[in-house]
This record gives sequence, C-alpha cells and structure tokens, in this order.
Amino acid sequence: MKRVLGVAILLCASAIGVQAADDWNAMALDDDTLNVGMASDQASQQQAEDTAKQQCMSAGGKSCSTVFAREGGCLAISRDEAGLSVGIGMEDTIQDTVVEALNQCINDGKHPSCTVHTNYCGGTGN
Repeated sequence: MKRVLGVAILLCASAIGVQAADDWNAMALDDDTLNVGMASDQASQQQAEDTAKQQCMSAGGKSCSTVFAREGGCLAISRDEAGLSVGIGMEDTIQDTVVEALNQCINDGKHPSCTVHTNYCGGTGN
C-alpha cells in the first residue's frame, strides 16, 4: 500500500511539473504609444518577457517594457475608442482579469468607452 501511494504521489508531482513547465505569461507596454505586446505559454519568465516586448515593438511601440509577468493565469487588454487609455489585467480567472483590465482603462470614468481587446487564459483559468 505504501508503495502504491508513493508511486501515486510521484505521478501527481510529475504531472504538476509538466503542466507548469511552459506556462509563463507576460505583457509589455509602451507608455507613449500605448502599444501592447502579450506572450503566453512560454518556457521561462525571460522568454515570456522577451516575446511580449517583441510583440509590443511589432505593434508600433518604440520603448516597450514589461508590465506583468507570471506563471499561469489569465491575461486581458482593454482600450478606449480614441486610443487614449489602455488597461491590462493579469489574474487567476478570466472574469477577474477582464474586470481588472476594464477598470484600469476606464480610469474612474475618464474613458467610459473601453472594451476588451484581447484576452487569454492558460492552464485552468476560466
């Protein structure tokens, strides 16, 4: 019985390790142009940050820097119609992530026309 339990624990630990191996997410932002880049399901934090910065630069950013990086979870970007405000969310569930992104973009009612531009959940975010 102890041997079966030990094997079960090792199998669970292995499955958890495999699931988290390629689960780094990041967002980069250019504060001047409000261009955003997003990376998901990357093998390392550095790879996620580099990919997000490259995506931001490809979108027209000139000075992109990482604003969020974490293992797992969800990402969301919201923008207002005029392109004057952007909100970025990174939480455990898509609902919390979208709310965070919209609240940042709306900025106490200054930009009420914000809508979610992009969202993504890796792993078990729902």
